[in-house]
Amino acid sequence: MDAVTEPAIVGAESKRRFARTRMLEIAVVALVLAAPLGTYLFVTHFWSGQLFSPGVAALLLLANLLPCVALIVLVGRRIAIRRAAQRALAERGRLHVRLVAVFSLMATIPIVLTVIAASVMFQSGVQLWGSERAQKAFNSTVAMAKEGQNLIVKRWTGEARTMVDDLLARYPQIPEGSSDFQLRFLEQTYLRSLYQSVLFRVVDGKTVKALYAYEAPEPALFTARVSAQVLSQLRNRDSATNYDSNVLWVVTPVDRAQNLFLYVATPVNVDYLNRQSQAATGIIAEYETLQKRARSLQIQFNAVLFGVALLIVGLATAIALAVADRLVRPIDELVTAARRVAGAI
Repeated sequence: MDAVTEPAIVGAESKRRFARTRMLEIAVVALVLAAPLGTYLFVTHFWSGQLFSPGVAALLLLANLLPCVALIVLVGRRIAIRRAAQRALAERGRLHVRLVAVFSLMATIPIVLTVIAASVMFQSGVQLWGSERAQKAFNSTVAMAKEGQNLIVKRWTGEARTMVDDLLARYPQIPEGSSDFQLRFLEQTYLRSLYQSVLFRVVDGKTVKALYAYEAPEPALFTARVSAQVLSQLRNRDSATNYDSNVLWVVTPVDRAQNLFLYVATPVNVDYLNRQSQAATGIIAEYETLQKRARSLQIQFNAVLFGVALLIVGLATAIALAVADRLVRPIDELVTAARRVAGAI
């Protein structure tokens, strides 16, 4: 190989290397543009409304992060080549470019691994709250609250039914205007710790006529509590129970053939029922809110990791350029001086 052919071979090799690098840069830019679009389509069409599993979340983050990191490294390489050309470094600044690449990789690889690990750990925690075990735990808590409510309702429903059975045992036919029955009726109300009681008849399917009563509620309130809807439920049920912030009331049939019904009410345990109901409702609402926010939290956290990782890689590349400049400058000066000496000889 003579002195004429050697520069030609070196030039051809440089052109091939430049062409490969240009193709690599174009591919990286294409990936940087395609990754967010692919992620958007995947999230909106194939994973809509569901929590990301740790693996899927990490893969999405990695698919978007790696092209951007590669682009930053390539930009740093371009800057290093330009600086080498401006300063006319020896061997076209290959040492400078390689140092920048090595320092960038040394900073990039740990950052990428740390970001992926952080993403997996966070997604695992989020997924725990959306897992079947968490749902079973919340459902069990709500079920316990409802079971406590049901026990109280069963107690007062049982008191109402027992009162009806005791009255019918002594009076198979309910008399009207009987002082003896009134006394017995009041006795049953007292013994069962009831604060209100009304024995009433439904006339013509619409009108409510009270036969015997103790501390009966206001007519409008009483009519609302023993409405036609409530009475229609009693065709196939033994009782209808409800409660508000003040009292719990039970409506139960006495004699369906005679359209006789019993209404009883008590404020006992009502405060507990309301607290249980509010607690159960609050738990369900908070859990549903958490479930709705969990997916957005996953995306936000990954976005933060993505941004922080790019920032650190960018800073690492800038530092690598500065460090490479300081390391290469004296070496390049030494090489240049040695070549001058060799040329003089």
